[in-house]
Amino acid sequence: MVRVRIPLNQPGIRERASNLDLVSVAVVTGSAGFLGSHLFDCLLERGHSAICLDNLDTGSLQNIEREIVFEALPVDDPQVRQPDITRARQVLGWEPKIPLEEGLRRLLPSEEREAEAVHV
Repeated sequence: MVRVRIPLNQPGIRERASNLDLVSVAVVTGSAGFLGSHLFDCLLERGHSAICLDNLDTGSLQNIEREIVFEALPVDDPQVRQPDITRARQVLGWEPKIPLEEGLRRLLPSEEREAEAVHV
């Protein structure tokens, strides 16, 4: 998982971000769980587009039984996917604050601690 934070409080960022051709879609992680499934339903009822993501560790497919398309996602491999941040650099004037190697070194321990996460 790659997390990118865009500092919208910096001068000019909002204007540059508005030039992006983006469609507003909500991504609900944990959407097969109790809270996530209710949030997902609420978004759809209000006419929003939403993507349901869940690894089904604690969630249940019964919570998301509706006319949706189920697509099992492959395990993410950034070396295969080779993420391209060129557009973010050009349009937003954004640059990573941490080199890739350092970011991966920081990310891997958090993935190993996933099992220790608190479940509600």
